[in-house]
Amino acid sequence: TAIARGDANEPVVIVDASTGEPLWYNRAFENSFLAVDREASIEAMKAVVQKDKGIQATRNASLFGQFTEEDSLDPPFSAYIGRWSGRIRPTPVLWKEKPALMLSFVSATLELVRQREALQQLSSDPVISSGDFPAAARAIARAAGESLGSVRAGIWMLENNVLANLVTYDRKAKAFDCQHHFDMNIYPLYCKMLFTDRYVPVRDTHSEKVLWDLAAYYKPFGIRALLDCPIRLGGVFLGVVCCEHEEPRDWTQEELAFGATLSDFAAMAVGAANLHESERRMSMLISNLPGAAFRCRVEFPVITIEYISDGCKDIFGYTPDEFIENNTISFMDVVHPDDIEKVLGNTSNTVTQYIPIDLSYRIVKKNGETRWIWERSRLVVEKRKESDAYIIEGFFSDITERRRLEEAELASQAKSQFLTNMSHEIRTPMNAVIGLTDILLATDQAPLQRQYTETIKQSADSLLGILNDILDFSKIEAGRMDFEDIDFSMQSVIEDVCEVFSVDARKKGIHLGLEIDADMSGMVHGDPGRIRQILVNLIGNAVKFTDRGEVIVRCRRSIVDEKKKGRNRYLFHIEIQDTGIGIPPDRLRKLFEAFSQVDSSTTRKHGGAGLGLAISDKLLKLMGGEIKVRSEEGEGSTFLLEIPLWEGSNPVPFRPDFSELSVLVFQKFDVSRKYLAKTIASWNSRVEEASTPEECLDKIRQASDNGTMYDLMLIDMEGEDYDTEIFLNDMRDVIGKDDDVYFGLLYPFGSTISESLLNDPNIAGVVTYPIKASDLSNFLHRIRQSAHASGIFKKTDTDVGMEVLLAEDTKINQMVAVNQLESLGHHVVAVDNGSLALAALREKTFDLVLMDCQMPEMDGYQASRLIRSQAAGVLNPRIPIIAMTANAMKGDREKCLDAGMNDYICKPVRIEDLKKCLERWQAIIRR
Repeated sequence: TAIARGDANEPVVIVDASTGEPLWYNRAFENSFLAVDREASIEAMKAVVQKDKGIQATRNASLFGQFTEEDSLDPPFSAYIGRWSGRIRPTPVLWKEKPALMLSFVSATLELVRQREALQQLSSDPVISSGDFPAAARAIARAAGESLGSVRAGIWMLENNVLANLVTYDRKAKAFDCQHHFDMNIYPLYCKMLFTDRYVPVRDTHSEKVLWDLAAYYKPFGIRALLDCPIRLGGVFLGVVCCEHEEPRDWTQEELAFGATLSDFAAMAVGAANLHESERRMSMLISNLPGAAFRCRVEFPVITIEYISDGCKDIFGYTPDEFIENNTISFMDVVHPDDIEKVLGNTSNTVTQYIPIDLSYRIVKKNGETRWIWERSRLVVEKRKESDAYIIEGFFSDITERRRLEEAELASQAKSQFLTNMSHEIRTPMNAVIGLTDILLATDQAPLQRQYTETIKQSADSLLGILNDILDFSKIEAGRMDFEDIDFSMQSVIEDVCEVFSVDARKKGIHLGLEIDADMSGMVHGDPGRIRQILVNLIGNAVKFTDRGEVIVRCRRSIVDEKKKGRNRYLFHIEIQDTGIGIPPDRLRKLFEAFSQVDSSTTRKHGGAGLGLAISDKLLKLMGGEIKVRSEEGEGSTFLLEIPLWEGSNPVPFRPDFSELSVLVFQKFDVSRKYLAKTIASWNSRVEEASTPEECLDKIRQASDNGTMYDLMLIDMEGEDYDTEIFLNDMRDVIGKDDDVYFGLLYPFGSTISESLLNDPNIAGVVTYPIKASDLSNFLHRIRQSAHASGIFKKTDTDVGMEVLLAEDTKINQMVAVNQLESLGHHVVAVDNGSLALAALREKTFDLVLMDCQMPEMDGYQASRLIRSQAAGVLNPRIPIIAMTANAMKGDREKCLDAGMNDYICKPVRIEDLKKCLERWQAIIRR
């Protein structure tokens, strides 16, 4: 049976299992061995049988009768008999009832022939280039196992530093299976060789010193020898072709080359799979694009579609099959008749002058509908058998909606341009009317004439306001609205707008209240003018449409999780609440439309063009903000604004210290009273509140009885149910004439104040509301200064000049600057460079730094960056830094600000400019 299963062309001999003596041989063996040197060949064969370790297991099996037919499939072992070299496959057999060995000889030449045949078969196998890598891997693994006689051959691929077994071919079972994963981190030496070598042959895993760690891995599988050939594509390691043997094996150079070639086939299969995947993705991408990719052949005047993607059905109404090779309709048949000449002309220019096509034109769909498409394409000249082919490749997209929007935009721009021109034409005579009216009002007039003139003035102002709104709206519509980008205080902007409208509110008998968070006084970066314009529209509307009750303006801020050059991004939340007429629910959606009012009677009663809210909404959107509204008819409205702004160069909040003051606040309006008390309390003063005259007098009596009389009483003087002068006298009676107590009078902005009150020695002054934090701070500061002589208050550092650090390297300039600063009442420490400035700021607290930019050792730019980064360890990293430099070119100011400086004075420094700059910063610092 064993002889029958052998190859007749291979030398075969049956020998005694004990001695190795020949018992039978075929003609191929006689010709290969015995015919040349019979005795020497027989002795060599005996030595191989008795000594070769690879044959010993089979020999022992034969001697003890422990064999089956499957033992004949054992792998061959390398051997040398005389000048012959190759492999011997031993099979245990019974010869005339005695144990024997059948030795089949496979020459190296025959192995090479088998390997070449395997490689030829793989090269012609379409599965290698099919893109089906698992199928290609099975073909390569089978070729490796059969040609090398390996017990197993597999393909392993790299995934996240783990070799995952894709497929393994079992030569005995003639079947495929899949083994487990191989963690490369556990076998670093072996894996390093895979990454660097062309092949990794292992004769015996048990004795390989470099790869000793593999023995433990392969021992459960009974594997002793390996041939691993890495798979690389573009120099990148992807995996390995692995051939496994159950016995030690010496791998020949031919076998190593064969294994390396198999890994090349695997790399080709991976590349083909990647290419097919890329083509699949590209096809999906093209099919999902909102348009159609195409390829056409140009043979004037015929244009033939060779390929067009599925998107053509949405654009033209025809399927790709109807277009390709003009099967049902040609492309030029779908071009609008009026645009055929334009399309052919552009195509001709492309073919003759290689000019790419970038063209929009009309087509007629299959259903007869006319649509606009945009074509973007280029010429490709291909070499073909007959002649060169002119190919145009490109893309079609439907731009019908975009064309409609563009036409609408052009109409809008024309309208805006007309409004702009009209506004400018009318503004010129209107300015003359207003100017002459002002002159008339300055002359002596009879009462009736003055009434007429004032009416003309009010009407002209109203008309001019409408024209300004129209002009702004036309700028927004035309996209020409510009925005400033400067430092400003949001608190100051809100306070200023509320102060303006408080006069109108007072005339209508309504209260305008203000409530702003204490940390809002720092500088922010943006356009204060546009924000003021938005607030004027919204607060003005709130006052206009409220006839009873109050209008409350609230503001707080939050920090957005975003930074730019180390600065925070703020989101300001402004709420404008009124108790006015309200808005019906069905009219809310039209509220921000241009030239619209809640109803027609609104224009007749309150005036306006209906543009204020539309402009505010558009301005906010351009700044990245938004506006919302809540309203109930007859109950009032609340407008909510969100405005994003960057932190300014001096974001330190307004925080003066009046810890020595105790204040009583009497104000009948809850929001204004609480805001006033909260503001003063944030400046470290002790504050109590009273909402009625009776409560106010009770608190004064309690303070008098406890010996804790207030230093200052802020008294609301707009009493409707009490006489304010009588009330002041009642308070004096409780306080007593000898106590040094000051009264501050609270009046709405624009009120007329009795001179007798202002001349009262206990009246410290007037504070108007809506309260402005800066005015209130200055009022308290004046009280403290006036009380120094009486010893009520302790003198503080805010009553003297600032402590200034001057960094200037030129001695003459240093002397001039020191004289100027001291003449302005400030204390100066002068240093010669940036390094010395840093040293001074580590030792002492200054109010302000005047920093020259160009200095030896360390210039002002580097010193300022170190101060701001806190790397220098200065006591106050946020100290204001003012650049003093001779650089006055465009961009020099920005360079100073980018370095962390807060302001800029150009040399030569005029004392007037220096004074204004220092006064501005002194006011900020005192906050």
